[in-house]
This record gives sequence, structure tokens and C-alpha cells, in this order.
Amino acid sequence: DHLNLVVVDLSPATPPCTYIPVYHEDPEDVAAWWEAVERSARRTGRRRTRPDSPYRGFATFDAADDRYFFGRDVLVARLVDLIVATRSADREASDMARGVMVVGMSGVGKSSLVRAGLLAQVVHEGPLAGWRCTVMTPGDDALAALDAAMDELAAHEHTDRPALLVIDQFEEMWTQNSDDVRKQAITRILDAAQSPGSDIVPVGVLRADFYGRVVPWVPKTLENAQLVVPPMQREQLREVIVGPARVADVEVAGPG
Repeated sequence: DHLNLVVVDLSPATPPCTYIPVYHEDPEDVAAWWEAVERSARRTGRRRTRPDSPYRGFATFDAADDRYFFGRDVLVARLVDLIVATRSADREASDMARGVMVVGMSGVGKSSLVRAGLLAQVVHEGPLAGWRCTVMTPGDDALAALDAAMDELAAHEHTDRPALLVIDQFEEMWTQNSDDVRKQAITRILDAAQSPGSDIVPVGVLRADFYGRVVPWVPKTLENAQLVVPPMQREQLREVIVGPARVADVEVAGPG
């Protein structure tokens, strides 16, 4: 009788695993084999540094991940257009929406769209280049989160530039805050956007099942400046897979 030790080696230079027969009647034999395994793992030059994976898995993308963000180019362009429209010359006279709302069901990729797709636009050439930006999530103290976000905008070295105030997980205004705190926080956001000469454009990111609760607060935004994020289609999903691999100089094999 014997047992097999399975030595797993993730180094690309070696087979993925090795089976070592060890007779269980002799405990010293088992110990000797483990010592050999440990010595083998410590050998210099055995392992090579693995490159970072270009895939984020279930994690939310941020602006630093924009080069790995694929499949939402059309929506990002629409979102930029909506934001630019809030800054039009006739916005005061036409009573246009003062902010933008991004709406979609849970898990559809709203936060990644805004964080990696939209916020990356402030560092690239285009209509939002050079804008100030900050992201807040209401959490269980929406007023404190808003204070921190506004302080970040005020601390920017170019305070004369337009600003994006992103409120991610906007539904937390209802799920984690009292009625009074919610009212104060939303009122302050609207006041910051609607003040004459304001240079702040709020961008709310809202889970679709809370849509009805938001309508009374920002009807004009939902009427004129709403972006619905649908599930990805086949070609978009392909870009999500192939695009990051291309950036990492890896080829994806498959049909089409």
C-alpha cells in the first residue's frame, strides 16, 4: 500500500503537478519527501513572476483600469454627450436637467461604466479633458460622504474647471440613511448643481428597482438626461474577453 503526494507547481516552466509515491508504513519516508519538496520550491530560478491578469473578475473597475475596460464604448460616448449638454449655453434659460442619472439593474456594470469609462475621460483628450472629478457612495452617513467629496473638489489645483460629482450606489440614500439625512444630502447636491454659474455636474448611479423613489427628486434629469445600462450583447461580451487579452499581448483562441 502507498499514498501519492501531489506537488503543485504553478511555474510556467514546469509541469503543473508531480505525483510522488510514498509508502505510508514509514513516517520518516513521508517527512523526507516533504523536505525534498520544500527544497525544490526554494531553488533559485525555479519560479518566474507571473504577469498581472488583465481581467478584473467580479471587482468593480476604476479609472486606473480603463485600458482593460471594453464593451461599453457607445454608452460612454452617450454619457459624455449628456454631461456636455448640461453645460450648454442656454441651460439656464431652457430649464434643462442639471445632472445625469445612470440606471440599470443590479450587476449590469453601472459602476464600472462610470468609474472606468467616464472618469477616464478627464485624463484623455476630449470634451471632459481636465475636469475635476470625485466619487462618493452614501454609505450609512450620506452627509459625511458628501462633505468629503466636496472637499476633494475644492482642494483641486484648478478650482475654476467644471467638476463631475459621481454618486455611486445612489440607492444607499434610501437603504442606509434616515429620511432627514437623505433629504439634506439630496437637497445639497441639487443646490450645488442648480446654483447660477454652477460648474458641478452630478452623475447619479442608480439601481433600477429604486427608480420610483428617485423620480420625485429629479424628474427633469430622468426625462432628459438618463442613461439606461442594458445587459451586454454577444459582440460586447466578446470584446470584454478579447480586449484585455490583446492589451496583455495574449491571444484568445476560439470561433469567430
